Amino acid sequence: KNMSHIGIYTTAIQNPDPGLLQATLQAVAQSLQGQVQTHYLDWYQNKHAVLGAIFTSALPRGIGVQINASGGLEFVGDFWGVQAAAQAVQGEVINTYQALAVMQAMQAMGYAVQNLAQAQNCIAFEGVAA
Repeated sequence: KNMSHIGIYTTAIQNPDPGLLQATLQAVAQSLQGQVQTHYLDWYQNKHAVLGAIFTSALPRGIGVQINASGGLEFVGDFWGVQAAAQAVQGEVINTYQALAVMQAMQAMGYAVQNLAQAQNCIAFEGVAA
């Protein structure tokens, strides 16, 4: 029997930068041949507004991101039957956000940062003192 089950998963990321978060969602969606929307769907196709949601062929209802009351980044969605795909996308979003945040911090310290490669679960970059 099919049913709807909304899950919320918290992360250790606090007070994420909105621009970096949107860049992260776009990068991850692109790497998965998906798209970013401003809602996710539950089993019954009802829309639920979020800051951003990634839709892929493996996640046809999407996986949303939102900020909770204490400023923490969390994932939300109807993961019935797609738990493994949802966990994989969560991991990729967290890894990509952290890598982009490090790159931004290095740039702020005066390093010239170049994104060398982006593959699933891995972002390689180098920083050169300017």
